[in-house]
Amino acid sequence: HYWIILNSWGTSGGGRPNGLFRMAMHMNYDCTYFDDPDTYYSLYWQTLDVSFGEDNVLWDQPGSIDNTIANANQDFETTLNDDDIWIADDFTSTRDWEINKIFIPGDTWNEECQLASADYLNFQIWNNSSGMPAGYPDGGLGGSGSPVWSLRVTPSDPQIALSEGVNGYDTNVTLNLTTPVNLQAGKYWFVFYPELNFATYGQYGRHVSCTANGYDAQVINPGAGFGFPTSWTSVQDVSTWGLSEQDFAFRLDGTATGGASVVPALFLLLLND
Repeated sequence: HYWIILNSWGTSGGGRPNGLFRMAMHMNYDCTYFDDPDTYYSLYWQTLDVSFGEDNVLWDQPGSIDNTIANANQDFETTLNDDDIWIADDFTSTRDWEINKIFIPGDTWNEECQLASADYLNFQIWNNSSGMPAGYPDGGLGGSGSPVWSLRVTPSDPQIALSEGVNGYDTNVTLNLTTPVNLQAGKYWFVFYPELNFATYGQYGRHVSCTANGYDAQVINPGAGFGFPTSWTSVQDVSTWGLSEQDFAFRLDGTATGGASVVPALFLLLLND
């Protein structure tokens, strides 16, 4: 167990880690140190009242500390339809949400595979059906069901912002929605994939997250070109990648209304030298 701490003071003065870091939760919070002639608390905690604006983080599954591996997630050209492979991960809204931004970190195995080279980028939200998405994309082989919401845009669409992934290629995508997605409280599944020509541009993949939220992420390979199951199957199953992680990285931003607060109390840690 640990606290996730954000240090907004920078590293000036020494002894202060920069940015986000972890701190053990089960500790002696009354610990003090003596600096003659005074005694000080080693740690000082403060609870803050926070007013959130339009860009609340509604759901966040950050990329794993080790993001050196990406997992295939792509709608290939027609001649490779059997290889089409999609990843879905669940999220839960305890309040009604208005989603106005979606971020997905990704990666590639070669520099030609930039998301700017994709024909289209697809974003989908599906209802939950007994612990898996209530359908799957078409990909030229015929799909199943219909998503609650979907958007298919070119990489040049003004709503799209591409940025460098961990290997230096433009494989991270941010969708700034001009028309927000409105969802009622409930459990849903998020799917993102590019339509990208493999022969010319190579292969795109998504990163895992170290979170453990809800159900295992699911993967489907309807044409069995990768030898994966043709129905939604856990990414931890040995018939797929057999991953140790159960979640994939993505973030949803927006506003929430009604019900209990989604965001827990915020703590500020002041570190004494």
